[in-house]
Amino acid sequence: MEENSEVIVQEEETQVQEEIPVVEPKLSRKEKRFEKLKNKILNKEDIKYQGPLSYRALRIIAWLSVMVGQMILFRSIGAKIGVWTPFDGALGYILPLISALSTPLFIIASFGLVLSGHRKYLNYIVLYAFGFLGMGLGFVFFYIRYVNGLFVHVGIEQTTFFELVKGFYSDHVQINVFSDLLAFTLFHYFINYNPKKAFTGKKIIIFRLFAILPVAFVITSYVFHILLGVTDFTVPFFIYPFLGTKSPLIFLIFCVASLWIKNRERLYLRIGATKKEYREYLKTNRNSLSISTHLVLLIGISVIVDFIFAFVLVIAYAGIIGANEELWTFVYEAFEVGQTLPLVLAIPFILLYSYTRNHKNTAYDIIIPIVGIGLSALVYVEGAYQLILSFTG
Repeated sequence: MEENSEVIVQEEETQVQEEIPVVEPKLSRKEKRFEKLKNKILNKEDIKYQGPLSYRALRIIAWLSVMVGQMILFRSIGAKIGVWTPFDGALGYILPLISALSTPLFIIASFGLVLSGHRKYLNYIVLYAFGFLGMGLGFVFFYIRYVNGLFVHVGIEQTTFFELVKGFYSDHVQINVFSDLLAFTLFHYFINYNPKKAFTGKKIIIFRLFAILPVAFVITSYVFHILLGVTDFTVPFFIYPFLGTKSPLIFLIFCVASLWIKNRERLYLRIGATKKEYREYLKTNRNSLSISTHLVLLIGISVIVDFIFAFVLVIAYAGIIGANEELWTFVYEAFEVGQTLPLVLAIPFILLYSYTRNHKNTAYDIIIPIVGIGLSALVYVEGAYQLILSFTG
């Protein structure tokens, strides 16, 4: 009887416990975000969406954009010396927009290949360094060998040509797009790469501080842009081809994207993911789409900031010197206002791009830059030929 009564008591206690609802503790907003991120990174189920454009497609478009930029360069030279007319009408708006695509598309393609593990940082640093030196020295050689001789032949003084270079440089004609690409790549490298031998442990801070160098280069180029636009300041001719061509706001877009990638890695490791799990997550379609949408968001914000900056400058100059027809042109050229607007054209390419889409045959990856350089060289040769015909005709 006693045993039966004990069993009955235990059953009643169990029944009472089952009837009492289990109240789970409410999570704070920070804890909910933490759990959401944890589930996201540890969830091995990937999304099906994969953009139709690969890094190769972006590179082809970027090289065509570089070629268009060189066409604008020569047309600007011809317009400054009075032998040609500048691009006007629809071409005057469309071609500069196309030429502005080169830098963002090159950078996005490079980001993707590094994140997917198919390329190393050093590959792009070497590539863009050679491109930077090659295009800069090529422009200098082209001037010494062809332009200078031609101008001397027709009676144009050397100082006059320097003024012409200053003029189309302040008009945002891209002389050396690789200067911007090298600066972007170096910043991303110093922020995201983890050295395996030197600069380990606490010395990693020294390595991260090297990111100041590309930032200083961009700021210096921007200061030169302003001085060339609003003062009589000049620099030696041979420096022009080695200055940056983009607004610091464009540089800032990709710097923020680089810092966001680094901060997200730290966050994922802090929530419990291993480095191996994070590397696997980088190869997913989910992460590819996430980076594309964040870049689009950054571009949208930068365009708004650029517009506000332009509005403030116009009001400031209108109050100081009075509004006139040349005011907007002056502000635009001197302070590089509006350079983020062409990035809106890159948004469709960014959303259709997926760095998880790769190619088995990598031989074309070597052919594409060779063809791109060849086309740019062809533009130089054809431009010089047309200049000679214009002078002698």
